[in-house]
Amino acid sequence: MRILKMVRSHLIQQFSKVEGSVIGGVFVRPKPDKVRLDVIEINTIGLKCRKGSNVIGYLNVNYQDTSRSKVQEYTEFIDHLLSQCVINTNLFELDLQQIYPISQHLWLGNNMYKLTKI
Repeated sequence: MRILKMVRSHLIQQFSKVEGSVIGGVFVRPKPDKVRLDVIEINTIGLKCRKGSNVIGYLNVNYQDTSRSKVQEYTEFIDHLLSQCVINTNLFELDLQQIYPISQHLWLGNNMYKLTKI
């Protein structure tokens, strides 16, 4: 899961360059149970290079907070940072982006990326 840690480091580094920061933190799944606001969680169901293909799988980067507009803004910013980005010979291509409520007062923004070994 080295790539997950590299994505985490990349996001922390890029967010530190802008005014907005992620106060809750950036975590490789699982995030701490008590951390629910202003947080990024990176996860995957598994990455491996498949025979005959350079696609190694899919990676999710989720952002959650109580403000729908902030979730929209940060989800788009995360995509700006990662879409078409190359990290350690892995190309990130946005496959899906969605924003939806996960409870009465909590929103989740999800970016799913297809990772291709180049």
